[in-house]
Parts: sequence; C-alpha cells; structure tokens
Amino acid sequence: MHFAPRPARPRPPPARFAADGLGDRIATVGGSVFGDPLPMGADAISLVRILHDHDDDEALAILKAVRAALPAGGTLLVGEPMAETPGARAVTQAYFGLYLFAMGSGRPRTPAENADLLGRAGFSRSRFVRTRMPLVASLIVATV
Repeated sequence: MHFAPRPARPRPPPARFAADGLGDRIATVGGSVFGDPLPMGADAISLVRILHDHDDDEALAILKAVRAALPAGGTLLVGEPMAETPGARAVTQAYFGLYLFAMGSGRPRTPAENADLLGRAGFSRSRFVRTRMPLVASLIVATV
C-alpha cells in the first residue's frame, strides 16, 4: 500500500505489482497524512526518508497518525539518515546542512531523538538497527 504525504489522486498500482502476483494485495491511496486518517489494517507501516524532511511538530503528527493506524503489536519501520551516526558523522552533517537548507524545513535527528518522538507518539518500544550504508538510511523498528 502507498499513502501519499500530500493531497493527490490515487494512482493505479504499477504494472509490476500485477506481474509479480501482488496486484490484488496492493492499493494506492491519495491524501494528506496531516488531515486524512491513514488506512487501517496493516500489520506494518514503513516511513522511508520522511521524518527528517519535517520539523518536530509535523514529524510527531506523522508518527501519531501511523500509531493510530496500527493494531496492537503493529510495527513501524523508520528508514532515515540520522545525525551522529557512527561511521558517517561528518558526511551526514554536510549532507543534512545542504539538503535541509534546500528543503526549507526539517532537521537531522539522532536515533535517541527519533526514539523520543516515537515514545511521545505512543509507541511502546523502539530499537536502532545499524545498516551498511548509514548515509542513505539507518533503521528504527518501533512497536505499538
């Protein structure tokens, strides 16, 4: 399932989903995470390179919307480049400086700052998972 972060009309699933036998299991949904509820019924939701584009209040609103859509025991996967990531600190600082200047909003967050937002959004646990390419994304797994 794909949920657009800003108002949009739903697009049909890519032809490759049908070719892979997934056409009847995936739907696209247009809407705004800031004004429309997320579709219910998923066991897991992923946010990939989303939170760092938003200031804290908007990031918290996104996480609360995800939390509301997940059932008890549901999982959120957050794939983000994160500030202060061991092995990528200098590069991520340079990247965030330029990227967020161009975006005009958002901020780099450490894994601990992301975990704090997750807790404030109602997630009971979260854990940081190192990746082989932390500049591209590290992973936080959060559960309801």
